[in-house]
Amino acid sequence: MKQFYDLQGELVKFSTQFNQFSFPPRDVLVLTKWDEDWLFTKHKERGVEFPGGKIESGETTEEAARREVYEETGAILSRLMPIAEYQVGQGDRPFVKRVFFGEVERLEKRSLI
Repeated sequence: MKQFYDLQGELVKFSTQFNQFSFPPRDVLVLTKWDEDWLFTKHKERGVEFPGGKIESGETTEEAARREVYEETGAILSRLMPIAEYQVGQGDRPFVKRVFFGEVERLEKRSLI
């Protein structure tokens, strides 16, 4: 396990092994490959980033990853592999996020509301 501090001074613990933390992941992050490029989304506050978000009740991490990629980019994934987990913070409000690598099969046109 690797440890470092992020730009906000929070302790980050990073592992390529799963379920190494005291609670399960509540969020997902998907490093999304589209042909020879990366597929990003644009968050109104954080700017350009990889797709990801919260795991909903009753969802697996894989289901959440596929849903978040689709909701944020319109992409359908052909392949999805878990690659790591990390925990940010200690004490009252730490969170664990599972990181995936995903390959885009196709982009579906979506109308934005």
